Amino acid sequence: RALDERLGRHVALKWMHFHEHDGLRDAAFARFVREARAAALVRHPNVVQVLDVSADASTPFIIMELLEGESLRDRLARGRLSWAQAIPIIGSILDGLAALHAAGVVHRDIKPSNVFLTRGGESDAAVKVLDLGVAHIAEAEGLSGLTGTGTQLGTPAYMPLEQLRGERVGASADLYAVGVVLYEVVAGVRPFAARTAADLAVQIAITRAPDLDASHG
Repeated sequence: RALDERLGRHVALKWMHFHEHDGLRDAAFARFVREARAAALVRHPNVVQVLDVSADASTPFIIMELLEGESLRDRLARGRLSWAQAIPIIGSILDGLAALHAAGVVHRDIKPSNVFLTRGGESDAAVKVLDLGVAHIAEAEGLSGLTGTGTQLGTPAYMPLEQLRGERVGASADLYAVGVVLYEVVAGVRPFAARTAADLAVQIAITRAPDLDASHG
């Protein structure tokens, strides 16, 4: 949380701590800047707004709108939601993703902690998609060198099989992740659970998720 002294408004700052010894500084820095570029492409009430970015290699940071409320992950810690509560949230996520996809951006890491529920909210802007740090800008793929086959980015529990395999993915990967989020929101558990990404891939490939209890909510 910070104060924009020029405009007299509170904003959110996001910055990354780099570690020279891990050999990944350049890739991490490029991915951080790419997050800002991806988010800045879109102006939509269901996507967190990026206001500015500093690409200073020593202390890069992103300036974003300040949100008040809680993540969907924090909300689920108090219990699952009814269908009536879940549907507007999922609809808002899909609306935000539609705007991202129209701009050539695939999020690739949709999960409850990357969905924010703003305080007070019954408006169309009550739900925000966050964190485009692993987003893939389709038109820039050949330039970034960060999204090639064999590179697995994102959170395995919400990935479709092709993403778990490290293959290139498109908008359908985000829709799969939304399906997993919807299942978790109304059932209280994810459709598949495994200790490793490899075991998870096997489950997805050969088993069917348990049916949801349609009576819930």
